[in-house]
Amino acid sequence: MKFFFLTVLVSGIVSAQSVATPRITKIRNAVTVEIVNQNDFNITCTGMIYLHTVQGFTDMSYYYQRILNATTGEKTISLHRLNDNVQNTSHTISCAPSN
Repeated sequence: MKFFFLTVLVSGIVSAQSVATPRITKIRNAVTVEIVNQNDFNITCTGMIYLHTVQGFTDMSYYYQRILNATTGEKTISLHRLNDNVQNTSHTISCAPSN
């Protein structure tokens, strides 16, 4: 019985992975979303931000921002209900390399 060992070299393009994660800060009835791009390429960040309020409501806002390399993107998102405050937040924001 003979065993053959086959070495396969797979070549391909390795896509660059973004390491940018959003930092969300509450300010009464608004939040500030800050994303620091420490990569050497531009990124595009998209997703939803959910603002859960003290009175039990949830506001949703679509987030889109193109952030140049070695810069910070910052946006403020306010509640639609001005007489309420943000209790906590959640999001589905993800970032990917862009041209």
